Amino acid sequence: ILIVATLNDINKLPKSLKRSGRFDKRILVETPSNNDAAKIIEFYLKSKNVSKNLNFTDITKMISYKSCADLEKILNESAIYATFARKEAIERDDIAKAYCTDYYNLPFSDFKCSSETFYATCMHEAGHAVIAEALKEGSVGFMYVASSSNGATQGFTKLCENFSRRPEHILIGLGGKASVELFHQGRCASNCSSDLDKVIRLVKGGISANATSGIGLIGIAPSDSESLKMRTEAVVQAEIEKYMFQVKDILLNNKEFVLKLADALNEKKFLFYSDIAEIRKSVQIKEAKI
Repeated sequence: ILIVATLNDINKLPKSLKRSGRFDKRILVETPSNNDAAKIIEFYLKSKNVSKNLNFTDITKMISYKSCADLEKILNESAIYATFARKEAIERDDIAKAYCTDYYNLPFSDFKCSSETFYATCMHEAGHAVIAEALKEGSVGFMYVASSSNGATQGFTKLCENFSRRPEHILIGLGGKASVELFHQGRCASNCSSDLDKVIRLVKGGISANATSGIGLIGIAPSDSESLKMRTEAVVQAEIEKYMFQVKDILLNNKEFVLKLADALNEKKFLFYSDIAEIRKSVQIKEAKI
């Protein structure tokens, strides 16, 4: 008799159940990558009518690294949206709507807001995307910017390639703020708190866990001293400033790419992998080396 159990967090399983003779063999099942996701998506789309204008690669790049249940839900919801619109097949906007509203809980409508505010958000997302593309070509799978009924704007940039190095995530995280400050407002960009929080955690993690700034900043006592906290904060600020200079340099070297992405996003509200690739081919990209 073979007994198999599944769970999402193995750390919540009591040690008594993990010892030899019980659940002592572990098999890690990752979310589907690009190739695996493509096969799963193809399976779910077999029974659905899909427009010939819908690029299969676009779908794969957009929703790869999601669970099988997420993939199925997004594709089923896109079919529902197409049906309600009395379409004969699922089209690009149906997939985009299902992905943005049902997975990211973002509005997908024609609410109007300040053109300057909306374009600033487009510029913000373009900054994230250009840094990612400069680090690894073809790494952005989808981009979206939305406006809500109260005039607020928000968006996201979906990566379809994994970045394994901490500095890469820091640079991408700072790309949105730097892009707006360089090419749009000419002043300190607001509404970047979530990006900055992530960057601060990454920099702090490198200092405290990996000693990226020397072993003198590693806390070894049960409770860190005030002196260590002050020194750590000073180093974190200096590190972020250093990364920000690097980000601005990358963006200035790829200004045309940033502006073209922001303009396209401002016009269309969402860009698929093929849209981004077309813009990428029309400009000269200077790769970033870290």
